[in-house]
Amino acid sequence: MTFAAPLFLFGAGALSLVIVALHLLARRTPKPSPFPTARFVPLTPIRAPSMARRPTDLLLMLLRIAIVMIAGVAFARPFTAPQRDLARVLVLDHSRSVASIAQVVDSAMAYFEPGDAVVVFAGDTAVILQNLGELDLPQGRKAGNLTAGIIGAVRAVARVRADSVELVLVSAFAEEEWDAATEMVRAEWKGRARLVAVPAAPEHPTAVEIRSVPGDPLDATLELARLVDGEFGVRLIRDVVSAGDSAWADSTSGALVVWPRGGTNAASGIDTVGAVVAWDAVSVAPFTRSPVALDGDAVAHWVDGVVAAVERPYGNGCQRDVHIAIPIRGDLVLRDSWRELVRRLLSPCGGPQHLDRLGNSRLATLEGNGPLWPRANAVSDHGAAIPANTVLLILALALFAGEPVLRRRRGSR
Repeated sequence: MTFAAPLFLFGAGALSLVIVALHLLARRTPKPSPFPTARFVPLTPIRAPSMARRPTDLLLMLLRIAIVMIAGVAFARPFTAPQRDLARVLVLDHSRSVASIAQVVDSAMAYFEPGDAVVVFAGDTAVILQNLGELDLPQGRKAGNLTAGIIGAVRAVARVRADSVELVLVSAFAEEEWDAATEMVRAEWKGRARLVAVPAAPEHPTAVEIRSVPGDPLDATLELARLVDGEFGVRLIRDVVSAGDSAWADSTSGALVVWPRGGTNAASGIDTVGAVVAWDAVSVAPFTRSPVALDGDAVAHWVDGVVAAVERPYGNGCQRDVHIAIPIRGDLVLRDSWRELVRRLLSPCGGPQHLDRLGNSRLATLEGNGPLWPRANAVSDHGAAIPANTVLLILALALFAGEPVLRRRRGSR
């Protein structure tokens, strides 16, 4: 154990010696004796210092010494010296952006040592693990988010014990993993990082296989968006879903989009709304809707915040339920804004893909420069135990509160 401010210990020791010296000087009240001219003696207590042959009030003296020494140790800030010079926080990309989770783990094993912290991120969530053996999660279907991974690393740094901490990012570093907050959050890690790149996942087919009837208004949109050619990765169902459709989603890891022609059951509760939003696409039109319960992760909202489409896992793929009634009149299906919104709703599981690697400037921002993060500057972990100096200060205050009680019982000063 070492102390961050050892001078407080020397000060507490010196003050303890003063307490011992003062206790050796006993102040006693002389015994009363009759005196003929007592009327001339002032009516005030008379004391005379004298050297005690035996130390008195030893318990009170020890209590005061304990208060001073405990407070001195608390202000000296004791801490256990780290057993390692260098520890690491490994941030592993567990999202759809990487080609193989096994490659991520293999790359991390080259840097992992017992005592390091492991953070796994997929989508907008990050999980802190104690070791790589706990990594038993299915590969995420959502795009990775470097912001979530770095936030998890900042929280996990308090769990490692070392003089310095190195951040190791193991990721595909795809464009879809960067958002507006990534650069700001990266500044919260007070040191440089090591970037370990793994292969990105291949682009999932985005061609749409549509099952509907002639005259479907979405046909024109799909033709203009060029989503009907190539290998099918999305199956759009405009009528009834069959068992074969669900099996297709599981076997191909494709996205099964269930979008009834009527959008919703318009038998009751019809209202109107002016716009719908899916990811970063917005389409404005006089839509009609009716109340419908949707189960899953929201991927589209009406302009007032009500959910318009959801996505949920189905085997190796996913099913996306869309309840947006397409207006029959007007040129909505020919508008660019509607075309972009349909592109998002008919994207692979997890939303639109952007798997190109980040540019050099953003990679340089992630890597940073300068020294590693000193462990002494690490943030406190909210789940950690109460620091030792706080416990010692509480104990010193408790003893200090009890000192007057002991003094009154023993008639001491």
